[in-house]
Amino acid sequence: MNCGALLIAALLPTLAGATTLAESWQAAQQHDRALAVAEAARGMADARRAQADALYRPSAQASVMAGAGGVQSALRGSAFEMPGSPLTGPVGLDTRIQDGHASRAALQAQWRLYSPARDAQAAQLRLAAEADQHQWNGARQQAALRLAQRHLDLALARQRTQVLARQHASVARAGDAARERYRVGSTPITDTHEAAAALAEVQAEQVQAAAQARLAREALTDLTGLPDPQPALPARGVRNEPADPGDEAGWLAAARAASPDLARQRLAVDAARQGVRGQRPGAQLAVDAVGEWRQERLSGNGDFGAASQRATPWGVGVQISLPLFDGGVRSARAQQAASELAQAEAGLALAGEQLDAQVRAQWAGQGAQAARARAMQDALVASRARLDATRTGLQAGDRTLLDLLAAEADTARIELAHADAIAREWLAHLTLLTYANRLDVAALAALDDASTPPAAP
Repeated sequence: MNCGALLIAALLPTLAGATTLAESWQAAQQHDRALAVAEAARGMADARRAQADALYRPSAQASVMAGAGGVQSALRGSAFEMPGSPLTGPVGLDTRIQDGHASRAALQAQWRLYSPARDAQAAQLRLAAEADQHQWNGARQQAALRLAQRHLDLALARQRTQVLARQHASVARAGDAARERYRVGSTPITDTHEAAAALAEVQAEQVQAAAQARLAREALTDLTGLPDPQPALPARGVRNEPADPGDEAGWLAAARAASPDLARQRLAVDAARQGVRGQRPGAQLAVDAVGEWRQERLSGNGDFGAASQRATPWGVGVQISLPLFDGGVRSARAQQAASELAQAEAGLALAGEQLDAQVRAQWAGQGAQAARARAMQDALVASRARLDATRTGLQAGDRTLLDLLAAEADTARIELAHADAIAREWLAHLTLLTYANRLDVAALAALDDASTPPAAP
């Protein structure tokens, strides 16, 4: 195995039984509370589409009434005739029913044939449904990114505890050797004190690292429901795939084209335009096919004895309606719709600028962390060589125990910095993928592949 493979293998935790990111994602989809909220909200999309379709269907309404009622009518100056009798008049007709039994049944149907306001409302509902879908896509992207971040946080925390455990064992051995050399009189007592101080410092760092690992484990467990996740650190940096956008300009274009947040903002502009359309002059004109059937009954006693009335009117036809004056409500709504459109357009421009800035920051961050990882890898190779030389020099009397303890601490620090740089490079890359709506199972599997130790040549 070459030196680079040995170095990478040394950086990895034990991978037996390691929890992959793909496995965590499967669990998180069933356990992530934020994703569950987004899933519940996703159901509104189908409801909005159903509402939009329903606006173009006929509607019907039935009503029934029963109770007490009365009527009083007086008709003067009328005339009537009967078969075989001349026209008689003027006459008066009086009707009065008190405390009668009243009933009414009605059936009404309406089918809106033409309405610009209805068309604008339906378009807004369909745009809102599409926005709900983009919101769901964005929520999944953020859930996957949140999972990757907690996965890497725990992997780094576990790596830190393992590095400190190795450092603790090494410093403890150095302390034992210092005490033995002092016992035989070959070194002063100061080496023993320096070793004890270094060991206490490492122990203090171990306490802090254990607390951080516990919190990171609980955070990942809360997200996935897995009782004891064991994530592994990526052993290598990001490898560009042929389907990746490539350079910074490519990522900017990909994010502009596919960002769920930007897509929702565009739909908000389109919905605002439909709102303006629905408030234009003449938009409230409506043409309906209507039909109505009613049956009304009233019976009881009045001033002229028992009396009853019965009517069964019905009709079908086309109804045209156009509000003429509404006290200024429509003009106020039109002004409000115009302001909402201006706000949505400004919000779209702002969202685009913010997205560009975020993409540039993550692209620069990925490159910087990749360079940092390469530098830390070279530094770690040199630090390990320095540590070996310091151990040899201590045995030969050319180096002091203090030199050895410093070399041990530097090696541990550089090892953790190297792991941190690789993790941050991956996190920046995954964040870029969320902006372009590309953080999927394949992207998570790529990080798992990078966490596989290299095979011996």
